[in-house]
Amino acid sequence: MGFFVFKSALIKDWLRDISSLRNRDLSEDGIVILFTDLNIESIHPQHIASLACLLEHWYNKNQRNVRIDCSSPVGEYLFNKLKIQMYWKGDQNYADSESPNILNLWRIKDEEKEVHGRRVSQYLKQTYFHNKDLSAVENSLTEAYYNIFDHAQAGGNAFTMLEYDERKGVLHVAVCDFGIGIAKSVQNFLANGIDDKSALAKAIEANFTIKSASYNAGQGLSNIIDSCTERDSVCICSNSAVLTIKGSKQAIKSVDYSFEGTLLFYSMAISRFDDEETLDELIW
Repeated sequence: MGFFVFKSALIKDWLRDISSLRNRDLSEDGIVILFTDLNIESIHPQHIASLACLLEHWYNKNQRNVRIDCSSPVGEYLFNKLKIQMYWKGDQNYADSESPNILNLWRIKDEEKEVHGRRVSQYLKQTYFHNKDLSAVENSLTEAYYNIFDHAQAGGNAFTMLEYDERKGVLHVAVCDFGIGIAKSVQNFLANGIDDKSALAKAIEANFTIKSASYNAGQGLSNIIDSCTERDSVCICSNSAVLTIKGSKQAIKSVDYSFEGTLLFYSMAISRFDDEETLDELIW
């Protein structure tokens, strides 16, 4: 049996490893995945969601001789806190985590893509924010899920995960799919030979659409970005391009590998959301 060690939690390194492992043939020897040099604090929803897509990819190819070493803190966290084994051994789309601030992995299902955003919003209200208007959270999630089923061609291999940082008051969201990638879908539509960086930049323009669905008005990604303010951040990794937005600053870079799919992750400061209006406030 072979071994692979994730040594870096930097997202460019993590996705390079994910992309390399995706093409690895496990049919004979199988593989043990280790996280010896990483600590739990360095692992976030974007790492877990992309790892889940990799495991789903192998499972769908009937390459199921995969083990995660549980002797490290990260391995123990994946098994005991997040119950990652239940998504394949237990054939579950969702498993409750052991921590109330973690909305655990959800295997994104087409028929539930609008329902899940409402579930998240309701849970956060009941648990942390009884009077906050969380429509921006719900809407951004729904837009991200629609993007997968409208453009990604992921064959059902898509996961999302959320984590609320109680100390900082920030919600971290990750959505990952193993489709063709946003950049590739734009290139296929435009057919003008632009590179991945230019295609990804085009994808976030308001009103741009590849017309993959009759209702698509080209507002999906731009709506997600617009829902984030100066205190928030957005990152999109697709094919060989990475787009980062922090407040008013935007940067797009090339990487030395191609991540076939899309990883979208963003952070929202919940404290900046308005309080919901109550019936008493509406009575003059």
